[in-house]
Amino acid sequence: MLTMLALYDATQGTLQGAGDSLDVTELYEQLLSSFARREVEKSTQGAIPEEETAELVERELQRLSLVAFAQLNRGRQWVSAAELEEDLTAVLGRQPVQASGFRSP
Repeated sequence: MLTMLALYDATQGTLQGAGDSLDVTELYEQLLSSFARREVEKSTQGAIPEEETAELVERELQRLSLVAFAQLNRGRQWVSAAELEEDLTAVLGRQPVQASGFRSP
């Protein structure tokens, strides 16, 4: 989390000028959104329009939230790939596999 915070401040510069008016909820949302955006841009290499990028960022945030819920629901800090695939399929339905480069879906 500290690394995400440092990356966020390095690119946005928001923390340095925030002073005492830092809204923690908004900060976490922006941290997670910027993380998801970096991951999406890495996988697409910036080759898609902004509207599609925003949609993929939302989808990535939804997947991350389901991973967190899967961990919380099982009472442990890890979830197997098979368990996660079952959960994602149950909640989101069968998603088309979009392999890009060497990155696994």
